Amino acid sequence: MNQTLFHDSHPFIKLIIALFVSLVIFLVFMIIAIIVALPVFHLNIFELQEVFSDFENVSNVGVLKYFQIIQTLGLFVVPPFVIVFLFYREIGESLQLKNLPELQISVKVFLIMIIGLPVINLLAMWNAQINLPQWLDSVEEWMKVTEKSAEKLTEMFLSADNAGEFLINFLMIAILPAIGEELLFRGILQRYLIEWSKNKHIGVLITSILFSALHLQFFGFFPRLLLGMFFGYLLLWSRNLWLPILAHFINNGVAVIFYFIFGAEIVEKEINSIGTESGNLFFTLGSLVLVTILVVSVCKEERKSGIMERKE
Repeated sequence: MNQTLFHDSHPFIKLIIALFVSLVIFLVFMIIAIIVALPVFHLNIFELQEVFSDFENVSNVGVLKYFQIIQTLGLFVVPPFVIVFLFYREIGESLQLKNLPELQISVKVFLIMIIGLPVINLLAMWNAQINLPQWLDSVEEWMKVTEKSAEKLTEMFLSADNAGEFLINFLMIAILPAIGEELLFRGILQRYLIEWSKNKHIGVLITSILFSALHLQFFGFFPRLLLGMFFGYLLLWSRNLWLPILAHFINNGVAVIFYFIFGAEIVEKEINSIGTESGNLFFTLGSLVLVTILVVSVCKEERKSGIMERKE
C-alpha cells in the first residue's frame, strides 16, 4: 500500500483531518448547489431560506430533494474517497471495497433485515415512549418539535405519484445514503475510532451513537443505534464494506418501496406496527430468535473465511 504524508499520523489527527476535509467538501458542494439552484428553480437567496423552513408547501419538494441529493454527495459520498486518497492512495483496498460479498452471505443479510422488522418496530415504539425528567422538559419539547419536522420532511421525500418520482426517491433515500453513510461512518470514522481507542467494541459503539444522533430523530434513536452496531460488526466480521452497504440499502429501500406501493397511511398503521401489538409478542420473539441465529451464522462464516484467507 502506498503510504502518504498522513499515513502514520495519530488516529485522533486522522479524525480531525477527516472531519475538516468532509466539512470543506460539503461547503463547496452546497455553495455550488445554491449557485445552480437559483436560476434553475427561479429563486432568489431570500426565497431559498423560506424553502428550507417550509415543509408544508408541496411546491418546495423538488428544491428540497435536489439539495438533499447534493448534501448526501458532498457530506457522505465524496469525502471518504478524498480522505482515503490523502492517507493511503489505494482507495478500494483501504475502504474494503475490493471484493463483492458472496451470494450466500448477501442472502443472509437480506433475511436479517427483513425478518428483523418486528424487533425494530417494537424497539422504536419503546423509544417513542421514553420521557425525560421534568427538569429537561424544554429539551424534550425541542426534541418533539425536531422529530415532527423530520417526520414531515421524510413523508414529503417518500411521497411519489409516478415511476419517475419513485426512482428519484430510491436514489435519494436508498442508494446514495446506503453508500455514502457507510463509507463515512463505517469506512472512515469507525476505523479511526478503533485505532484511537484500541478497542473494536468501543469504536463500533461510538460510531453507531454518532450515526444515530446525526439523523436528529431522537424517538428513533435506539433502533437506529442497533442498526448502526449491526452494520459496524458486519464490517468487522467480513472486512468487506459492501455488506453494511447492502444491509443499509435494504433497510432504506424497503421503506421507499412500501410507501410507493401501499401509501403512507397503510405503512404507518399496519407495516410499522408489525411486532408492536400485544398479540404479536410470540411473533416478535420468533423474529428475534431467527435474526439471532442468522447473525451468529454470518459471524461464524465470515470469521472462518477470514482465518482461511490468512492461512493462504
